[in-house]
Amino acid sequence: MLNSSDRIITTHAGSLPRPPELVELIFAKARGEDYDAMALVQEIDKAVVVAVARQGEIGIDIPTDGEMSKESFLNYITDRLEGVTVTDEMFGNPWAGSKENNDWPEYYGPCHVN
Repeated sequence: MLNSSDRIITTHAGSLPRPPELVELIFAKARGEDYDAMALVQEIDKAVVVAVARQGEIGIDIPTDGEMSKESFLNYITDRLEGVTVTDEMFGNPWAGSKENNDWPEYYGPCHVN
């Protein structure tokens, strides 16, 4: 385990921005469209390498993969947990009005998984 008496050791939690090529493949898979599975794996690997390198450059002590392989947390749970049912019931964008949503509305746009 890392420790320091000189400074606070840093990491982060959560998603980092994904490259557009990766987003396209992840969303195609989520929508049930045809996609190149090998290309998806390769794009995830490339994005993780870039994200980890960038974290090292800026001083992050404990880098993460930036959740590059995940479409979103909300859809990730349906892939990992049994008993979670996706419905067509619309509830709106839970991030509507947030600074992040307003700055990058295309990231928070609809992506329906059937």
